[in-house]
Amino acid sequence: MVLLYKRINTEWGLKTWTPLPFSVNTINSESIEVVFPGKYVTGMNMPFIMKTLLAGSIKPLYLPVGNSVNGQSFNIKRGIGSTKILTGDAFSEITFTCGVKSINLPVVFESPTLTVLGGIIAGYYSGLNGRIRINADVTIPAGDTLLIEEGSIVVIDEAVDINNFDFIKIKGSAENLVVITCSKPGGFWGGFLSIGPGNGIEVSFSIFYQSGYHTSPAFQWGHARRQR
Repeated sequence: MVLLYKRINTEWGLKTWTPLPFSVNTINSESIEVVFPGKYVTGMNMPFIMKTLLAGSIKPLYLPVGNSVNGQSFNIKRGIGSTKILTGDAFSEITFTCGVKSINLPVVFESPTLTVLGGIIAGYYSGLNGRIRINADVTIPAGDTLLIEEGSIVVIDEAVDINNFDFIKIKGSAENLVVITCSKPGGFWGGFLSIGPGNGIEVSFSIFYQSGYHTSPAFQWGHARRQR
């Protein structure tokens, strides 16, 4: 969080900063829970969120985590960590290693035909496990609702925004997440722009990432106007 008077210009992001170092903990009786989409699309960055738990609650451990696909590591900090892995080639399983513990996760990949959307969308319903590409700015007009059902994967082209004049419902489930990301593995889609009175967005069990495209040269990617 940044105090408004410290930010000055809301189009600016945070200045570059270096976090303090941390001491690595040892994992013992704690369990590791991984949140990820069980089905995904090849050629995209696949998201994984990990939590260290003790008796069902987050245990704030600091741990490095490796994986069997690209060998790169990331950190769990204060019990939560996340990473994304480029799925250029399909794999049937991924193993995460955290200290003395390993987790094997089955993964199913698809090469689906994507429903392409852009422009003004009225009364759109994705259906279960929808596979959608948004290749141009989308507008949800007043009096309408965009509904994205559980299991859907939505890939949005770089810099593309979703302009919401009414209501958006994104209804994932614990067993069948919704994922919204950029169609370009190294790119950023824009964001949800809420416009006009009475608009809203309702989201459950969903992962959004690689958003916040902007053209400001002064600051790094991150806290742009489009990230709301």
